[in-house]
Amino acid sequence: ARAFKYAGTNSTLISHWDLESESTRRFISDFSLELYKNPISKAEALQLTMLKIKKDYRYSHPVFWAPFELIGREVAFN
Repeated sequence: ARAFKYAGTNSTLISHWDLESESTRRFISDFSLELYKNPISKAEALQLTMLKIKKDYRYSHPVFWAPFELIGREVAFN
């Protein structure tokens, strides 16, 4: 995350452990969709995505949604 900060990014979504491919693809896709369709913060989009993924019985275990952390600051898009 530090390298991305020094490179100029405002925020980075990281994971704390290795992830299963299909659940990660779904998570990132849903997270991006939340950001695109709603005028909400990245933190709110992350929270909504976690809640949505938890409802799917295939990904309800925390190993699929808990490793994600948003690092950085929010930037308003105008």
